[in-house]
Amino acid sequence: MNLADADKITVLLNRLDFHTNEIQRRQDNEMKLFEWSTALLLAVFAVILALSDRAAPLSYPLLVKSIATLLIAFPTAVFSYRILSEKPGMKRQAEIIEKIEQELRLFDEDQYISKAALYPEQWQGNLAASMLKRKTPLYYVLIMAFMTLCVIATVWLVL
Repeated sequence: MNLADADKITVLLNRLDFHTNEIQRRQDNEMKLFEWSTALLLAVFAVILALSDRAAPLSYPLLVKSIATLLIAFPTAVFSYRILSEKPGMKRQAEIIEKIEQELRLFDEDQYISKAALYPEQWQGNLAASMLKRKTPLYYVLIMAFMTLCVIATVWLVL
């Protein structure tokens, strides 16, 4: 099947829009997972504080503390893994965006604007690399790990 240039451009623009939105969706997913995890940890912390004021000691305190530790650590580990696993997908999306930008000649002078390129040359080929260098997922996971350690320590010290 042979497509006219106008049809090819339409397809490329649609794909560019799709892959750009996919990167945004993945970043939003990272943030949502982070928010859920921190909300869960804060809720568990509040429950621990509420239980710490009990007059009667817990039955089987070692078992309760161990189960609480697992119920805190396991979901946080899953959330952390899911946050970190978004990075390779974003890199793949960015590589496709870079190919489309090349095909649309967005970095070529005089292509769209007289005596200038639409995009600056230093942007060319940097999107995929910048997706790999993103530190936000790492910061999310570090914050979650710190909060998890604090909540687990509270479980063992307060209950």
